[in-house]
Amino acid sequence: MRSLIVSICMLFLSMNTLQARDISIAMGSIEPYFISKQDSGIFTDLIRATFRKIPELQPSFRFGLTNKVRWNLYEVGKVDAVANIFDSVDADGCRTDELFRFSDVAITRKSSNLKLNELVDLSGQTIISFEGARGFFGEKYSKHLSDEKYFETKVQASQARMLITKRVDVSVGDLFIFLNALQDPANVGASPADFDYHMLFPQISTRMAFKDASLCAPFNKALKEIRDNGEYEEIYDMYLKRYNFTQ
Repeated sequence: MRSLIVSICMLFLSMNTLQARDISIAMGSIEPYFISKQDSGIFTDLIRATFRKIPELQPSFRFGLTNKVRWNLYEVGKVDAVANIFDSVDADGCRTDELFRFSDVAITRKSSNLKLNELVDLSGQTIISFEGARGFFGEKYSKHLSDEKYFETKVQASQARMLITKRVDVSVGDLFIFLNALQDPANVGASPADFDYHMLFPQISTRMAFKDASLCAPFNKALKEIRDNGEYEEIYDMYLKRYNFTQ
């Protein structure tokens, strides 16, 4: 009798899995937010945790896409959703509540003993940042920069190397991308404790977009659940611990 009950339960679970609607999602390529080789990453884990609360929907991920390719796929309907969109971007369908969170920081070598309490303190420093940072942060940031001492790079992971080798005084960019770059063999010997992290910029949040406008309501409900039960913050904390970061 017990085996019959177990078999029936497994059958129902199997039927639910078979009936789950597949939701294809266009994902980015920047680690550790999207880690294709591990089918994970901070944003991937947030999406997956949310969908676990919606068993009738099953996410499938298309990793390694540039912003242009992601948008093209979404616009022509070759994917059901796109991850990590800013409010300034037009998108049809519906947008979720704020889901993904970025923390841009100014990072210095602890040994330099630089004190950066506000943006004006960047004046006179040699700085490396990500491509487009001037426009992204605006005049309140760019007015403190010196053309002779300011550089931007397409490869954000290279910013850590520039700071470690003392080619710059300050690295401005995403906290998690910097911590992930410290794992590179080229940066062996460097640890998060070797640096100071200056919170000069407000945190920024982005969203997901769904082609099917009816999907945002159940997704937002599930997202609220993982925020309320602590799972949302646990994902971010898990990655901070993975990188041995304490602040």
